[in-house]
Formats: sequence, C-alpha cells, structure tokens
Amino acid sequence: MVEIIGMDLFDLYGDGTLVMKTLVDTPDPSLRYAWYVKLYGQKIYESRYQRNPFTAAKLSHLGNYVVKAFVRDGEGNKVTWEEIFTANKRTSPQLALLDDTDFTVIPVISNISGAFWQFSVEGSFAEDTKFAWYIYQEGQDDPMEKIPYSKDSNTIYQFKAPGNYYAKAFVIQEGVKRSAFSDMFTVSEI
Repeated sequence: MVEIIGMDLFDLYGDGTLVMKTLVDTPDPSLRYAWYVKLYGQKIYESRYQRNPFTAAKLSHLGNYVVKAFVRDGEGNKVTWEEIFTANKRTSPQLALLDDTDFTVIPVISNISGAFWQFSVEGSFAEDTKFAWYIYQEGQDDPMEKIPYSKDSNTIYQFKAPGNYYAKAFVIQEGVKRSAFSDMFTVSEI
C-alpha cells in the first residue's frame, strides 16, 4: 500500500496562490490525489481526485491553514496526510491581514414572550456567514448553553429559570471570526 511521506506547501507568487504537492513513497500511475484547505475550521478549498500529485488554491487572508492530502490507489485504498501552512508577511506579502476585514458584531437580545427570547446580530452580512451563541448566567464563567453555528442571524431560546443572563455572539464571515458579548438582561417570567 502506498504511503504519503510529506507535502510541499508554498505560496508561488506571494499573492496567496498556495501550491500543494503530495509526496509518496512509491509513485504509481494508478494513484489519485485530492486535497482540502481549512481556515479556522471552515473549508475554503476542496478538490476532486485527480492524476497529478499537485494543485493550487487561492488564499484570501493571512493565517494558519490546515491542508489535508488524500491519496487513493487503484484498489480503492486511501491514505491521508495533514500539515499547516502559515500565510504571513514573509510567505504571502500581498495578502491583506485578517484584521482588515470590516464588520462588527453587535448582539441584540429581546424578549418575545415569557421565557422565549430572541438572539440576533445587528447588521448585514454576506450570504455564507455563520452565527453561533453562548448563553451565560450571571456569576458563572462557563456558558450554560452553546448554540452551534448556523446561517441564521437570529435564534430563539427558551429559558428554564429566572435570573440575570448575558450572551456571546460568534460570527464567521469570509473566513474571519469575530465575537462580542451582549449587555446583561433579566429573565423574570418562565
């Protein structure tokens, strides 16, 4: 069975053109190669299996990219290899810094009725933006509820006990992750 012995990763022109070459112990014409690239856990590039052991992807920001290579032999056996490529001012001088992406997270919390509260983020966002929430009870360091990422900018939550609460909104837009805390609010009706 074939083994991956490494990957060559480099920004070809310094402009975010990431070249990925998978190195195997025994090259064979029946081998097929594929890759994906993630930034902050979000997949930004995914290829299909192909005959060439190399490909390129366009990066849009400085950061630490996870590159995963897949090699499949003629019998369908598959092996993988994962490496980190750091796009920084030295490797990719023409890329803009993540901090230059312009958007602000402003959480808005409002009571709908009784124990039902709506959590939303003020502003307009790109279509593929994702939103998540942590809900905290006053005096607690750990969130009492974690609402996972979704494409909806608002969500409704039913509280089970009265008390003072606050929330933290998380937004991922174009590979940039930002977060902000809400003001404290009081749940009195259950």
